[in-house]
Amino acid sequence: MNCDDFLTASETGSFFDRRRARRHAANCPRCAALLATFAAVKQEMASPPPLSARERHLWKHAMEGAEPRTSLLPRWLGIVGGLATLACVVLLVAKMTIVKPRDIGSPNPPIAIVPPAPAPPILSTPTVTEIDPAKELAQLSQATDRLDADLKKLRQDALRRDARRQVAMTFEHFDKW
Repeated sequence: MNCDDFLTASETGSFFDRRRARRHAANCPRCAALLATFAAVKQEMASPPPLSARERHLWKHAMEGAEPRTSLLPRWLGIVGGLATLACVVLLVAKMTIVKPRDIGSPNPPIAIVPPAPAPPILSTPTVTEIDPAKELAQLSQATDRLDADLKKLRQDALRRDARRQVAMTFEHFDKW
């Protein structure tokens, strides 16, 4: 047994192949770590997180064959809003082109121009702060670790959402039959 065949033999092999893979993992730390990681991933995928109320509602509607309502607003509300906006723009343009301003006395009334007041000077003293590079590096390392953990969680959430979308598309496909 070598490390290249280990994962295949441990998961899809015969009884003897799986036994040889377990014995190999007992002697090879790399394969033992791979086996532990793979077992943890399988356990995590076997127990998905509980569904939120909205997700549970969508699943129930999918199982009943009804189309889930994804929006709280009626579909025609967007069309009516767009038409109302268009009507306002047309009325505004018509008012500006058709209605002429009334002539009042002189054609150009005098406008008083007042220069702006000068801004007060900003008085500040510069401060110099020494930064410990080791401490700064440790903080950046911690922040990077947190971001990596967040990224892994977001990736798992994205995979779960993709799976849910695939299931919804499958239900929709079979609902049309």
